[in-house]
Amino acid sequence: MTPVELIRSVLLQSNSDLIIENVVYKGNKASIGAFVNETKEAVMGEGIILSSGNVFDALGPNKLKNTGTRSSGRRDNQLQAISNGIVLDAASIEFDLIALRDSIVFEYVFASEEYPEYVDKGVNDVFAFFIKEKNKGGGIPRNIARLPDSKSTVSIDNVNHRRNERYFLPSDFYHIHDTEFWSKYPEMMLRSRIFEFDGFTTTLKATAKLKEGKTYHLKIAIADVGDRYYDSAVLLKAYSLSSNGKSISKADSIVGQYISKKLQSNSAILENEQGSLSYAIPIQFNVNAADLLDESITILNSIVLLLEEFNDLQLEIIGHTDNYGTAVDNLLLSEARAKTVLNYIESSGISEKRISAHGKGEEMPVSSNDTEEGRAANRRVEFNFSY
Repeated sequence: MTPVELIRSVLLQSNSDLIIENVVYKGNKASIGAFVNETKEAVMGEGIILSSGNVFDALGPNKLKNTGTRSSGRRDNQLQAISNGIVLDAASIEFDLIALRDSIVFEYVFASEEYPEYVDKGVNDVFAFFIKEKNKGGGIPRNIARLPDSKSTVSIDNVNHRRNERYFLPSDFYHIHDTEFWSKYPEMMLRSRIFEFDGFTTTLKATAKLKEGKTYHLKIAIADVGDRYYDSAVLLKAYSLSSNGKSISKADSIVGQYISKKLQSNSAILENEQGSLSYAIPIQFNVNAADLLDESITILNSIVLLLEEFNDLQLEIIGHTDNYGTAVDNLLLSEARAKTVLNYIESSGISEKRISAHGKGEEMPVSSNDTEEGRAANRRVEFNFSY
């Protein structure tokens, strides 16, 4: 899966009230991936894994204390600023977001081979979730990888068998214990069988309060510190990223501005009701035809991108005709035009569950049918976005 697909198709919750743009991954290709764990009670069932090494090294059973891979050697200045040692093998995925509520949340687990040997040794692998208002000069990004008290950042020294133990899940080598031992610790046995890591946090929530109507930049990053072995990883729970809290008063305005920006000058708002916006977009057709014109493809591609970036949007496609021909034929033709547009958008990867199409025939002209120019304007489709 591409980084964009990982965020939009794996991490993002349906009906998330979030608009996601500009997804960028930096790091070794083997340091990020999606996973499905059928033994869901063992740490996490499904999500994204971001590693300071190779994500395939996370596969159990747990048999080594120092599993690791020299990956990219990449540095990261933001992680370096919060680390006690030299940052190496950094991997990060980042994106812009616009929220329609006053906060965001997602769930995660931190895992590491540095447990328990490197607790309180002063040098630990580092990870963070940096969030900052975009296009605002100065200011330091907030790290929202914190314990529920909001004061302590999540790290090997802060969450382990000695400190904040209620948030720590130990693991052990799978093959060195007999069935009697594992019968006493069945949950740890599952962790040891499924994953290589020697310790995990419990599932934690990352949250952030946001200013109304602002665009934010979120960066999820991890790296080795000092050594390039003893890898660590952060597991991001599938479908957990969403905007939550109170709905903001400017939601309709934000969505309207966002759609207009994405469709550029190709659209005009016909109607604006709460949670629904209708657009006149110049997708037009030849006489008595439902085939797409070449000039329509660019516009439709911008609509596809819009639907990809804002997965809450539902699209209604409405076909129209001029008054050339019978009313019955025009109704069928308008339906065919709407269906042609629907098929193009679906073929570009947008789920059929998010799109509907129907025709209005010649009932709703936007111009006079007495001139060729007017009839051409009436041979069209219109779009209604709802969320």
